Amino acid sequence: MRDDGVKEIQQMQYSPYGTSFRFLSSEDGRAPDSNTYISAGIGFCFMTQFGRFVSMLKLDLPEYRIVQVTHFSLGGASGGTGRAGRIRSRPMFT
Repeated sequence: MRDDGVKEIQQMQYSPYGTSFRFLSSEDGRAPDSNTYISAGIGFCFMTQFGRFVSMLKLDLPEYRIVQVTHFSLGGASGGTGRAGRIRSRPMFT
């Protein structure tokens, strides 16, 4: 946690050796929140595996993309609603 309240996350990869990613996260809008990173991670994982699958089948697919629209709501405790939080997601493939 930084002094300004923003979380700083460093992810180290060891293959290839030395690859490092740095993320900032904040729940108040100053940086992407944790839900946004989870949503992006799911999309990234899907596209990585899809690309590998296409390669294994030796398909001629020069480009592909996903547009992922995800909305999150506060849960009962954090939002004071008394209801469970909802995740609404609508992926669109092109």
